[in-house]
Amino acid sequence: MLTGLQCPGCGSQRCLHQLMHGHLAQAYGYNPLLVLSLPYVLVGLLIEYTPLRNHSAGIRHRFYGKTASWIAFAVVLAYWIGRNLA
Repeated sequence: MLTGLQCPGCGSQRCLHQLMHGHLAQAYGYNPLLVLSLPYVLVGLLIEYTPLRNHSAGIRHRFYGKTASWIAFAVVLAYWIGRNLA
């Protein structure tokens, strides 16, 4: 609010509210990055909290490793810049 710029998380609460009510298009309008990142989050939760955890060490490393963290950071940064330029 102080700078007039939108943060990457702006609209996330409204987006989640719309997702819980099944309004995918409206949720996408509030925060596209959150909607597009849901498959990644859901697969990560599936790997972490199911019996797949014991059989997927390589996949877990790819999802939560250092490279994945840097890629996620770069995507959020690019989204932040892009949403403020548009």
